[in-house]
Amino acid sequence: MKHWKIILAVLVIVILGDLALTFLLINKAPAPTNNNPGNPFATSTQNTVESPAVFTTNFYKWYLANRKESLAFPASDNLNSLLGPWLTPRFIANWKKIIADTDADPAILSQDDPSNWGPGLGSSIISQSNTASTVKISIGSGLTVYTYIVRLIKIDGNWRIDSVAGS
Repeated sequence: MKHWKIILAVLVIVILGDLALTFLLINKAPAPTNNNPGNPFATSTQNTVESPAVFTTNFYKWYLANRKESLAFPASDNLNSLLGPWLTPRFIANWKKIIADTDADPAILSQDDPSNWGPGLGSSIISQSNTASTVKISIGSGLTVYTYIVRLIKIDGNWRIDSVAGS
């Protein structure tokens, strides 16, 4: 009977420790670095050790802070230089098609201005392998919280967002 209590206590400690570590990683994530000073949009942490949840959180922090009509609905063909550090080539190629089909911003799947959603931003890993991951991210606060399922794949050792879907 004592062994059962010890095993349960160890499991609780491991789970709580994992949750605390995830919370710290998400809330203390390093700010994205600018890999191309001539292009203020070409930013990414480019960290192969970084978890997919941290990478996704960093992308949305960067995207929401820098989101402009020219980024969400670009008139030119410079999407690769703007979003290449964050997205897969496939997602970049589909960006304009998503806009044409839905008339919505492909990163937030909305026509709304996300600056009105509130400051909340949180993510958690749903599943992960060495080459792919699925992350749940929530944006907003109070009554206005939008949740997305973000699929990532690892390209050349770096996480890249491959798709975004509503939850």
